[in-house]
Amino acid sequence: MALADAVLFDFHGTLAAGRDAVEQLRLLRPELAEPGLSELAEALTVAGLPGGPYPQHIPEELADAYAARDTDAALHRLAYEGLLTPVAGAELTSELYDLVRGPEGWVAYADAHGVLDALRARGVPVGVITNVGFDLLPVARGLGILERVDTWTSSLDVGAVKPDPELFRVALATLGVAPDRCLVVGDNPGADAGGVVLGMPALLLPMSPPGTTHGLETVLSLV
Repeated sequence: MALADAVLFDFHGTLAAGRDAVEQLRLLRPELAEPGLSELAEALTVAGLPGGPYPQHIPEELADAYAARDTDAALHRLAYEGLLTPVAGAELTSELYDLVRGPEGWVAYADAHGVLDALRARGVPVGVITNVGFDLLPVARGLGILERVDTWTSSLDVGAVKPDPELFRVALATLGVAPDRCLVVGDNPGADAGGVVLGMPALLLPMSPPGTTHGLETVLSLV
């Protein structure tokens, strides 16, 4: 018996991942050579790139903006520019932020398209549920993911952030399924398992490097 009749996927770290800092710098500053490129990439990674990974330290003056970043586009940009400007300067920081707002800053996981296509072939309703403080639809469209899902629910649109059950309730309503018949697939146990309080089963797959196979075929054995 199938565990669920529908699937809600997280986006970042589940269907796609932001390019790592080295790749982003190679796109934006191809003239940079080693060792400077690697040193700057490491500093940016520690500071916290939009699209991941999480910053290792959040300055006190940015704490409020960072905490509210996924429900307010202006605060999202303010938070990440505040984190990165001391490392990269204002011009490069702005370019890095804008890169992640488009598909060039991301890579779909190698198994994402195949699994989404297989679910569609079975007639399984599929949605995305994501915490994000900017319009991620151009990214999803450019990566060939948006056309493969039925619904899209984001924290920016709803004003609630995973693990808040409200975001899951809205996503469930878009799919028209009962909580206990909708599988949530994500990478972050602190956020993506938020639907468990509503009775939703969850599959957690730890984040993989961009562009690699992510283990998403496991979903096909559960629906």
